[in-house]
Amino acid sequence: MSSIFHVNSSCRESILDVPATLGRHNKRWHLAFATIYCSRALHSLLNKKKSSKPLVSTHSFVVLSVEPHLAFPNIDHTSLTAVVKEKNLDQLRELGGVEGVADALKTDTKNGIRGAVEDANRQFEKLSKVSNNIEVEVVRGGHRQKISIFDIVVGDVACLKIGDQVPADGLFLAGHSLQVDESSMTGESDHVEINSSQNPFLFSGTKVADGYAQMLVTSVGMNTTWGEMMSTISRDNNEQTPLQARLNKLTSSIGKVGLAVAFLVLVVLVVRYFTGNTEDENGNQEFNGSKTKADDIVNAMVRIIAAAVTIVVVAIPEGLPLAVTLTLAYSMKRMMADQAMVRKLSACETMGSATTICTDKTGTLTLNQMKVTKYWLGKEPVEDSSSIATNVLKLIQQGVALNTTGSIYRATSKSEFEFSGSPTEKALLSWAVLELDMDMERLKQNYTILHVEAFNSEKKRSGILMRKKADNKIHVHWKGAAEMILAMCSSYYDASGSMKELDDGERMTFEQIIQGMAASSLRCIAFAHKQIPEEEQEIREGAQKLKEDSLTLIGLVGIKDPCRPGVRKAVEDCQYAGVNVKMITGR
Repeated sequence: MSSIFHVNSSCRESILDVPATLGRHNKRWHLAFATIYCSRALHSLLNKKKSSKPLVSTHSFVVLSVEPHLAFPNIDHTSLTAVVKEKNLDQLRELGGVEGVADALKTDTKNGIRGAVEDANRQFEKLSKVSNNIEVEVVRGGHRQKISIFDIVVGDVACLKIGDQVPADGLFLAGHSLQVDESSMTGESDHVEINSSQNPFLFSGTKVADGYAQMLVTSVGMNTTWGEMMSTISRDNNEQTPLQARLNKLTSSIGKVGLAVAFLVLVVLVVRYFTGNTEDENGNQEFNGSKTKADDIVNAMVRIIAAAVTIVVVAIPEGLPLAVTLTLAYSMKRMMADQAMVRKLSACETMGSATTICTDKTGTLTLNQMKVTKYWLGKEPVEDSSSIATNVLKLIQQGVALNTTGSIYRATSKSEFEFSGSPTEKALLSWAVLELDMDMERLKQNYTILHVEAFNSEKKRSGILMRKKADNKIHVHWKGAAEMILAMCSSYYDASGSMKELDDGERMTFEQIIQGMAASSLRCIAFAHKQIPEEEQEIREGAQKLKEDSLTLIGLVGIKDPCRPGVRKAVEDCQYAGVNVKMITGR
């Protein structure tokens, strides 16, 4: 036995001679390999050494302590994932900001992670079979390289540009004018601005609508927000629907009644047989005391028991719950074909009992294809763009072309215009180019942008400070939610292009126009302008502050998102069936 122990010890000592150059992670894998190898060597030796004496087992072993999240011991990955999902800026600052997270993940924000990653460090799982193998550009070892989206790992520095899909959850590192389309997550069509100070959080599955950036990957695969959504859709939790629960209860009750009836039938048939009240096929009495053969009695008992068992089998509807499950599953597949994602199987059943349907507006009831349908100049609606005064027309073109995050592309003079940006921006650009004959490039060449105040959901407006190159005069242009812009104005242009004072009576008239447009399901956008006096030009230019009062209202624009075909009839059908339809929207 001592020889066996000597072999085991020498084996372990020789293999456990770990080189000092190995890192902590590789040392642990080396230790695990040594334990497994030596155990197999000992087992092989014991099998070869056969003797009549029983062997006394020796408990020689090596203890391995495996630490969770060994790759990132300086940070709790669960907490980091929650920070990104909840957009928790305070907790992100506690972690040292984006730079602190990068240090904890051992990521160089400029050069990325070192080299390629071993499967021991990979924390990625495919979301589903329908996922596309998208190429992602990352920084590894100081140079950019393209990898599969399935090979991206926590700590990677991913490069994003317009049109890219965000490959994982992460944090904004560096970039310029990054705007992300989160409609796949929230259903809202407006783009979300991503920056390092207010909103550095990026989510898997969203798309880059404008700008470019580098992001630090914090969660991948099923740990992302998109991954959790997919897991709730595909998770099989064997949850019973209300109908299935009622059917199981009914089946249990029917089974109990069936057993009772079967037992009663068994007793009655046995009593009738042994009391001589049953006859055979020839009309003779089946049981005649001691004269009846044992074989006849056994055969009769078998027939009686078979009849009772038949009642039990027929009475219990075992296939009914299965039939209901198959029906619900089929309904779910049919709904998925209609682009309706069903998270729980019970939803197919409970919808039959629904009394109220809450639905999103943008992209669900509507086509998410914005179009300008109304324009008010002063207190009059403009039907023909040729009737707009020249001075007002130039101001509208300036406000649309320069105060925008969208862009226009045209390959040749004969090709069609291509508009990019948010749905609202594309609608305004399309209207100004096709109806007002706006030349965006010429306007950009004639003016210098001094300062830009980007649109945000709180102020609901955006503005620019610009200088005209021809005369060096400084102008301010604002656009945004009509009620917000109207509150900043003290005058307005009428239908003839003349400037008039905006008193309380006129202001109330404009408010009624705005309310009327909103009642017609129009998104109302207002434009305002102000030329900065010469004595204020140096102050305005130096302070980089936009004037927010005493503006002149240029006009009101109504943007309509057309209803999706069939929506009206679907709503009417629901109302006819007694189901109320409620529209839930962020507007």
